[in-house]
Formats: sequence, structure tokens, C-alpha cells
Amino acid sequence: MIIRSLQSIVTLTAALTLSAQAGPAVTALEPGDELRIEYMTTGCFHFSEADLVITDGQIRIDGKKTVPLTEEVARHLETYFAVLDDQPLGACTTTDNLDVTLIRADGTSEDWAYLDARCIEPVSEGERSEKGLSVSHLVQMIDRGTGL
Repeated sequence: MIIRSLQSIVTLTAALTLSAQAGPAVTALEPGDELRIEYMTTGCFHFSEADLVITDGQIRIDGKKTVPLTEEVARHLETYFAVLDDQPLGACTTTDNLDVTLIRADGTSEDWAYLDARCIEPVSEGERSEKGLSVSHLVQMIDRGTGL
């Protein structure tokens, strides 16, 4: 009986842990929802930070630059968060730290924290559907004014 109870507790804990790891559903944001991403990247020769806010179909970086959130970028960000949920952290000296908070229009919220140390290279448009679009590359694309 005790063993069965322990197995039930372990199963329940595992299920709760897995459900807690599911990343933000960027494509399902409702009007008034706000997805905040605090981003920091460090490496041997660089350090950079940015605050992104996604709300009402817009991405705002550091409260200054605003660009439209396309359906494609939303899908690629979702894929990226899913990849981070499923893959090991990596062992690269360049690391991206992401603190993500979803604040829904009704006042409820969820938080996620990610560490990406996979030494990822910019991916081609075709690869984004598989690997997603990292926040690092998204910030670079917006800063350079290249197309999303």
C-alpha cells in the first residue's frame, strides 16, 4: 500500500512538472495579454540584455523599438520554447538566459525560466519551423532592421 501511494505521488509530481514546463503559447495570445521576456546573453567576448514585450500583435524591445508580431514569428518562438523544454542545456560558453512571464488580460500569470547554452547558429528560414527562432536572433534581426 505504501509503495503504491509513493508511486502515485511520483507519477503526480512528474505530471505536474511536465505541465509546468510547457512554454508560452505565443500564437494563442489574446487581446490584452502581455508576454514579457527578460533576455540576457553572455559569452567570452560579449554581454547584452534586452526586455521584450509582446502584446496586441506587437513586439516592443526595451520600450523603444516596436515591430509587428507576425504569425510566423509567433510560431517560431513557440517552437524555440518547446525545443528548450525538450533539449539538454548544452555546454557552450555563450549562454542566453530568458525569464518569461505571461500576464493575461484577466490578471492571472505564468512564469518560465530558460537557459540556452547550445551554441546555436542563425538558422535559415526553412530550419526555423524545426528549430524555432531564438530570442537572440530575433533581437538581432529587429536591431538590424532586417525582415522578420
